[in-house]
Amino acid sequence: MKFLFLLSLAFTCLNAFAVRPEKFYNPIIKICPLYELGIGVFHTTFPHYPGAESNRKLTIPFPSAIYRGDILRAKKDEGIRGRFLKSEHFELDVSFDGTFQSSEKHNEARKGMPDLDTVIEFGPKLTWHVLKPKKFSPFSIDMNFAIRYIFSSDIQNWNDRGLAFNPFLSFKYEDLFKDESLLMFSINAKFATQKLHHYYYGVDKIHETNTRPVWHAKSGYMETSTSFATFWPIKWDIWIFGGIIQAFYNNAKNKNSPLHARDETTSIIVGFYWNFLKSKILVID
Repeated sequence: MKFLFLLSLAFTCLNAFAVRPEKFYNPIIKICPLYELGIGVFHTTFPHYPGAESNRKLTIPFPSAIYRGDILRAKKDEGIRGRFLKSEHFELDVSFDGTFQSSEKHNEARKGMPDLDTVIEFGPKLTWHVLKPKKFSPFSIDMNFAIRYIFSSDIQNWNDRGLAFNPFLSFKYEDLFKDESLLMFSINAKFATQKLHHYYYGVDKIHETNTRPVWHAKSGYMETSTSFATFWPIKWDIWIFGGIIQAFYNNAKNKNSPLHARDETTSIIVGFYWNFLKSKILVID
């Protein structure tokens, strides 16, 4: 964490000393294709659920898509979102988050309990552009406040898992060492209603064992996390990317649950994508 904070501070200092004052307020104007389409592959390692004792590994091919519409947006630094309000300093959109499904067979603490389905989160997000990028200073800071509805699904069944509140501070630096490169760092906190906590940490009487007592989950604070990601362009419109998320649960509301095994977890992702199809229509991004 200290290294990442120092890295962000170094970016800020670099701007302060390297930029000529008279050019500091020139805006960045980028002309880009309306959409880009392609394919990619990523490999990831992540905990079975927040605070789980073991990790899961996946390697997945995926369709790559970038769309720079006024309302519908899909970009490497934003994810998929629907933007409904935009001003100089604020944006309101619908954002998404989620986790992959997890089998109890690969997690000792949940042996004999139901599998965890894929969890999907979506809802409104308000973004305050604390510091916007400039032409000669492509460093930005955003404060985000997201409220998301959560459900889990195995395709056949869909279950309500409550709500989550996710405030997070994000830092971005574009074109640091190479044109179109991107570095991102964020600090996140997450609070959730009782339904989501019970899904991960609750133990009903039917699943009680000698080492796994009944636990009635409570709503409230779930985790704090820091994340670092980078996107790097190479030849022929091929991009490589990587990221790491370090999550901390020291003061989590359900830390004493028998299913809450670790105070810290690490998630890692690496991959590449190739956008070989681009729109002839150009837009200001």
